[in-house]
Amino acid sequence: MQQLPATQRAALLLRDVLTFSPAETAAQLDTTVAAANSLLQRARAGMAAPHRPSRALEPVEQQILQRFITAWHARDIPALAALLREDAILRMPPERAEFAGRQAIADFFATVPADGRLDLIELVAIHANGQPAVAAYLPDNRGACNGYGIMVFDITGTTNDAAIAMITGFPQAGLFPAFDIPTSRPAT
Repeated sequence: MQQLPATQRAALLLRDVLTFSPAETAAQLDTTVAAANSLLQRARAGMAAPHRPSRALEPVEQQILQRFITAWHARDIPALAALLREDAILRMPPERAEFAGRQAIADFFATVPADGRLDLIELVAIHANGQPAVAAYLPDNRGACNGYGIMVFDITGTTNDAAIAMITGFPQAGLFPAFDIPTSRPAT
């Protein structure tokens, strides 16, 4: 699944995981029903193809990802904002919500996830379609952390000016098995 292009992956998730209708899928993807069905057909064919190993992350991507996780756990909104390009975008399909710009994303992080208590959300580094990503876990009252969602990062630039250009968040714990990661883990 990680190897599929983003639009095919979205169509597959909307239809097969979230059980959206063809019309709902097309609306979420801002396309026609025929085009959404074509994306789904290609995604299913891609899933049936032999797995190709994803590329290894570049050192700069690993550094940005680790700095993001560290800043997140510290609730350091200025440090998170510093990792974003000025024109960065945060998307959360299938929702139509989109936050454009460093400040809008920083404001979102400061208030929305866990009411701004980012330290309550445990992030674990993973790969998604060859891109840096994190799995997000929320603690329960029994000492476990349960899967909440996945964030995939598009990091652009070189060693000296690398920054996050886009974050695509998938707030669906049902995706965890597709990434071969546990849906729950002990709280740290």
